[in-house]
Amino acid sequence: MTLFNKHKLDVVIVQSLGTFSTYDELCEGLYRAFRDVAKGRIVEEEEGSVVYLTLRDKTGNRSLDRVLSMAKLKTIEYRIFRKMREKLRGYYNNEMKTGKAGDTSAIVKKFNKEMKDILEGNETPKPIEYYTGILEGAFRFIQNNPTQKDTLNNEYITFQQNLLKFLASEDKYEEYDKEMFNSRALDEEVKEIKKKDTAVSLI
Repeated sequence: MTLFNKHKLDVVIVQSLGTFSTYDELCEGLYRAFRDVAKGRIVEEEEGSVVYLTLRDKTGNRSLDRVLSMAKLKTIEYRIFRKMREKLRGYYNNEMKTGKAGDTSAIVKKFNKEMKDILEGNETPKPIEYYTGILEGAFRFIQNNPTQKDTLNNEYITFQQNLLKFLASEDKYEEYDKEMFNSRALDEEVKEIKKKDTAVSLI
């Protein structure tokens, strides 16, 4: 680990959740893992974690262990920011096709409804109003800076950084986390270059 830190290299953390001998125990372990990952901040957890279901060899020979399946556990915040990007791009792409501006308040209302569906009783690092405020701020930002529509579609990371500066100009810099857009997991172009998933061995 010291070597990786010295050269500022990314590290994939491997964590075991234990060994489960019954189906019910496995389900309980998976549920706990899902709840823990779901409430993580995107800055710290990126997309979330990758769970590997592994069948342990009865003799204890790890070389004979078999991976049976794998699944991705996404953080709720990651899913919320992806949903936000989807709403913004969809709105302005439709505006470009029709030549007419839509109702941004309707988009925000739909975003709120879909966020509640995403939550499904899980916690978020911030209140729902926090994320709604960012979406509303993004609409104000583009209204004041129309050229950012292209940036939104082609350079999403740059768009996020510019949005944060805009929020700062509205004296909302302290209201919103300065690090909230440091995650590159939201950008499809670099998603495969840098992925910080946690590999978890369950069985």
